[in-house]
Amino acid sequence: MESIELLKKLGLTEYESKVYYSLTKLGESSVKDIVLDSKVPRSKVYEILESLEKKNKIVTLPVTPKKFKILDIESINQEIIDMKGAYAELKALAMNPKIKQIGDFFWIIKGQKGIQEKLVLNDKKVKKEIIGTNKFSMKLFNNIKSLKETVNRGVQVKMISTFDINKIDIYKKNLEVGVQIRIYNEKLYGPFFPRITVFDGKSARMTVGEPEVKKGEDYITLWTESMVFSQMFRNYLQSMWENSTPIEEYFDKSK
Repeated sequence: MESIELLKKLGLTEYESKVYYSLTKLGESSVKDIVLDSKVPRSKVYEILESLEKKNKIVTLPVTPKKFKILDIESINQEIIDMKGAYAELKALAMNPKIKQIGDFFWIIKGQKGIQEKLVLNDKKVKKEIIGTNKFSMKLFNNIKSLKETVNRGVQVKMISTFDINKIDIYKKNLEVGVQIRIYNEKLYGPFFPRITVFDGKSARMTVGEPEVKKGEDYITLWTESMVFSQMFRNYLQSMWENSTPIEEYFDKSK
């Protein structure tokens, strides 16, 4: 239940969250009412109620038998606001650390799943251009929704790929969302197809996979936020792009 998960994130225990949620839903309630609704063991409820009162979440009403109610629901909202403020402060500090080390510019991501998740998150931040190589595997096909949203924001997405007649449907799905695709010039750039992507010329990734690494979970990706390295990779990819063939010409040949 989302409300209980929120309460737990705000520092309440599982039982405290359930009891508080029940009081929010029921209003002024007796221990019996709380036990029936929350499913928290009766032996624990008194202890939980005392704990919530110490945390200024609930109050005990001066009636017999005892009843309880939440103190002020707005206090929960204020805690959420405070958490957002703390997050904003931490984010600002993280974006501009006082000490720059090599780890601020390069790091390693292991496994296909990790790089897929990173690519989806990064696509949302790109403003102008994504240029890269892509074999359009079925596993990466899940990224198409992210790419569609990226293209719709006005970002130019250019992908250089090898051609596989069995992947025509995947190519066409990517073309439909606005991805531009050209086929790798093996004669000019050699038989080893690189795995490189550059984002706005500011960040880049280079992945080591097949044929050198057989298992997807063992793939290694070097991710860099170095503009110098990113521009170097972009220049290489732009040259590759200019010397590659639009995929539509391969569709005609494959008929």
